[in-house]
This record gives sequence, C-alpha cells and structure tokens, in this order.
Amino acid sequence: MKNRKKLRTCTGSAISEFGPALFLLLVIIFFPMLDLMAIGFQYGLGYYCNSTVCREMSVRTAADISPGSPSSTVATQVFNNINSTGITSFLGITSQNQLSSTATFIPATAPTPGQPPQMVLCTTTMTVSPFISVPWFQPIPGLNAPMTFTFASSRQREVTQ
Repeated sequence: MKNRKKLRTCTGSAISEFGPALFLLLVIIFFPMLDLMAIGFQYGLGYYCNSTVCREMSVRTAADISPGSPSSTVATQVFNNINSTGITSFLGITSQNQLSSTATFIPATAPTPGQPPQMVLCTTTMTVSPFISVPWFQPIPGLNAPMTFTFASSRQREVTQ
C-alpha cells in the first residue's frame, strides 16, 4: 500500500511542465533558428545573383553596351533564369522588384600601361521577408520584419572583339 501511494505522487509532475517548456523551445529556439537558416540561404542567393550579373557584364562587347539598358537587360535575364529553377519561390522572393541589380562601367578607350583596366561595378539589392514570422513586441529584421541585403562587387572587363 505504501509503495502504491509513493508511485502515484511521483508521476504526472513532468507533464505539467511540458507545455511551458515546449512553448519556450518553439518560440525562443526552433522558429528563430529556421529564420536564421532561411536568411543564410537568401543571402547566398543574393550573392550568387550579384556575381552572375557581374560576370555576365564583364564579357559583353562594347557594341552591346549602351548607357543604362544592358545592365537591366542582363539582370532581368539572370533573374529569369534563377526564377525558372524554383529556388526564389522556395525562399519567398516573389517579384522582380524584390531583387534588383545595376551595373556601372568604368570606361577606358584602350588599356595602357600605368592605367587601371576597364572595370564593371555591380550592385544588387535584395529585400527578403522572414520564412516564419516570430511574434515579438517590436520589429526585428529577419525574425518578424523584412530585411534588405546590398551586394557590391567589381570585376575586370574581359577583352572582347
């Protein structure tokens, strides 16, 4: 009889603590960890887009380059190719205006010794929303508010005929 009474008092105490502990684990650890992982993938996609646009602009011929238009055309082609893979819909990038890129050319008539070579400067801006919005009292970029990444890179133009 004493053993039975002792067993009854020891059981059931863990289940009463499971609810608050599960809430804390989900809200404080699990969902923010998912958001941080998604931010890493979104950042990687932005870096890939920027390097692809910069590489593509560095191999364009002088006849293809007119002020303003080729960078937007090349960026649109790159973004359409990336959109066709489906990774943008997985990462929550739904429209073209969330991912924009501009390219600037540093012109030189002919490369001469002592002068820097022709360069392409590419800047990509990407606005991403959180994967799962974590309820918090104030907006935190990446957890419950949109976050903006800006990538800038330069590349030497290749000699094209």
